[in-house]
Amino acid sequence: MSLHAARGDLETARAKLDDLRHGRSLWCIPGFAEAEVASVVEPLGPLLDKGDRAGIARQLASWEAMRIAKLPKGFARIWEPTPFPVEQGP
Repeated sequence: MSLHAARGDLETARAKLDDLRHGRSLWCIPGFAEAEVASVVEPLGPLLDKGDRAGIARQLASWEAMRIAKLPKGFARIWEPTPFPVEQGP
């Protein structure tokens, strides 16, 4: 879902979101990755529902920054935020 959202393919991202919300994804096996799935669906789902491209880009950038912050400190000095295609519009 997040990959399709990042690419700007909101139609496919919404379809994947629907699968996750209704238990039709392999990620929805009870007891398997429930917290991980929720950590993506809860913040990104409402943005996809609204078609909020700027909000989707902000959420993706936030996740990216959190990942970088967990790397050794030298990486943060050379990191540049990813320009996500979703920011370009439809």
